Amino acid sequence: MDKKQSLNFYKFLCQKIGSEVVVKTRRIHSIISDIGAAEQKRITSGSNGEGLNFKSSDIDYMFLDRSFKVYESERNVVPQDLSIPFIMDTEDTQPCFTRLRLFDDKFYRIINVLKTLTVQNIIFDWQSFVIPPELQLDVTWNGNGVVSYAPVPFAYFLKFLCHYHLHEESLCKHWLRKLMTSVRRCKWGIRLFSTLHSKIFAGIAYQMLGEVDKARFMFVEASISDFNVSSARYRLSNF
Repeated sequence: MDKKQSLNFYKFLCQKIGSEVVVKTRRIHSIISDIGAAEQKRITSGSNGEGLNFKSSDIDYMFLDRSFKVYESERNVVPQDLSIPFIMDTEDTQPCFTRLRLFDDKFYRIINVLKTLTVQNIIFDWQSFVIPPELQLDVTWNGNGVVSYAPVPFAYFLKFLCHYHLHEESLCKHWLRKLMTSVRRCKWGIRLFSTLHSKIFAGIAYQMLGEVDKARFMFVEASISDFNVSSARYRLSNF
């Protein structure tokens, strides 16, 4: 690429993502935001963390978990430390990258438990480009413009929506049955909000399919246990 082409490419990038000063300013803003949220021990990463801010970009965060500790070699491991040790393995890796392996096989089972328990909700705000239109009401209804969904029922509902808009009735009903399965699971403890979201999604799905009585029943069920934190009562009032 000659000098003229490079200059044209640079101008093109400035038009799309901003000048070098703008990008640097965004990056510093992300760093300051992370410092301001020090109690969350988070690091903004991805394109937003780099200051690029594409319209299609999502927001990526990395979180520090002090349950784990990474050592350069096995001889550096501190046996009395209560954290779970990982060893850096840099063989056959690209520059600036490393693999992590557990120091002791006995930790494989604490790890599996943590994977099971660490299931983060999906969070949308009012500026989100990817929240389905059928759920936009939840964002506008919620006073702070942010809504959070349990991932499993949301995935079922998303599959329902895809097949509904493709006019694939049998597959719509298949994923609605999946939603109803999650509705019937444990209603208390850690599954409370997962069950709540399943009821709201099922109510919307039944309403879209024209099954009004079933939709109303789902919204009534959801409104009983939602502590007024969901759109269930509002949706019910519109019947």
